[in-house]
Amino acid sequence: MYYPKSQIKSNLYTNGKDFILATTKKSYTGDYYEIPNGDAFTGKAPNEGVNTRLIPSITSEIKSLIFTDETQEIIEDEITVEYRGEYSSNVRNRYIPKSYYSQPTQKDYDLGKYIRYFTKKNNENIYFEIDKETYQNLLNQDINIAWDLYFPILITWTLTGEEDKIFLTNKNIVILAETNNQLYGFSQWFRDDFLKYYKDLEIQEDLTTDGTEFINRRTKLPYKGPYHIHPKKGPMVGAKHIKRQHDYLDPILQIIDSLTYISQGSPTSTSGGGGSTSGGGGGYSGGGGGY
Repeated sequence: MYYPKSQIKSNLYTNGKDFILATTKKSYTGDYYEIPNGDAFTGKAPNEGVNTRLIPSITSEIKSLIFTDETQEIIEDEITVEYRGEYSSNVRNRYIPKSYYSQPTQKDYDLGKYIRYFTKKNNENIYFEIDKETYQNLLNQDINIAWDLYFPILITWTLTGEEDKIFLTNKNIVILAETNNQLYGFSQWFRDDFLKYYKDLEIQEDLTTDGTEFINRRTKLPYKGPYHIHPKKGPMVGAKHIKRQHDYLDPILQIIDSLTYISQGSPTSTSGGGGSTSGGGGGYSGGGGGY
């Protein structure tokens, strides 16, 4: 059948994975062209050399079969080789990445940073954290995982240091990965939680007092219960240091010593033959809570 030249796709090329020769059933690498009905033939164009019909060698149909049991989710790839209406099927089960909750170790805190691994689904803006093994399998294109459907991401996450600097450091490293790899929406996935796992190693936490050590600066009453010691703000109410406002604690002995000093060291005045001493009273006032 004759086709106008304008309807023929010429000067195409295949690397050997797309077609087999209809005559020999062997894979074909080289130039080819297509006619309007989709049939392909060897050669850059019709009547150029020998034009042997080509047959698609592989038709890949990916079926997402996601199992909801406690095992890993699985994708089934069905690869069907077609020739003259005859099919042979080679079915291979591949794992897809699973979400993973990472947790830095004490060694990571000692180093001040650790590696976090993520992945993005190629055809959607879906991100989630994965473990190191899954990341390596995706990166190495392991045949047992759906590496062609997910993109692996690695970032270095800072854990210790000045709070403001840590926030900006982690935010910038995420934005850099987003920009360099065109990972649109990656930074939004974090929801500004760039201090996740942040820890000031100098804060002493999970301490307890029996009520004889501290007075609550706001209530002026002895404090009994859990507390922590901030390196800059001193003792504070609560076992952990949190971002919400919480009360300061003042050592009882320090307050007593201060009042004693005021009482004993106050200036004196003498009039007439006798001596009379007037001294200033002592007092304590304190602010409220802090962050």
